[in-house]
Amino acid sequence: MKKLYGLLLAILLTAAGQTTAQKLTFDKQLKVSLFNESTALPFIRSQWGDLHPGIQIATSWTHKQKGPMTSFVELQAAGYHHNFFQNALTISGTYGLRYTILGGLSAEFAAGLGYMHQWSDNPTFEAVDGGGFVQKRDWGRPEAMINSHIGLNYEVSGITVFGRYQWFAEAPFAYKNGVPVFSHTAIHLGVGFNI
Repeated sequence: MKKLYGLLLAILLTAAGQTTAQKLTFDKQLKVSLFNESTALPFIRSQWGDLHPGIQIATSWTHKQKGPMTSFVELQAAGYHHNFFQNALTISGTYGLRYTILGGLSAEFAAGLGYMHQWSDNPTFEAVDGGGFVQKRDWGRPEAMINSHIGLNYEVSGITVFGRYQWFAEAPFAYKNGVPVFSHTAIHLGVGFNI
């Protein structure tokens, strides 16, 4: 497992080094979104069955801009609650492309890596000598995370309204039980404003 974390860290640092070697311009915009999380493969299951609320805060830097195409780097921090399953906090970085369609309307795609720390939403127990169980403290599990999203943005007078469909996966999930990677999706609705 340490080899997996080492490989992910090496990839992230290499990508960050290549990106920051070129000039990044801070966009001076803070984005806040509310989202509904679901445990599903992308585009397979509806997001509208149960409510598993989350919030994400993000900011970005423009990497390059040429005509209607802009590449960007975004830093995101999020947390969510999935009933009877888990609570999680994440921090991630993505690299993306944004295409201006018309006026303030744009579409984007981004992908990146991050860190997730998740806790069970249910009490956890451990067996004790002589039989029986006792409740144990859940310190959570650190996990690597990959993510991507597609989205639409509309910007007017320094305010951006946006929607995103996000896919993210955590690893290692239950490696010893044959589930090394676990998939999630989320639908975001948010607003960005100048700071």
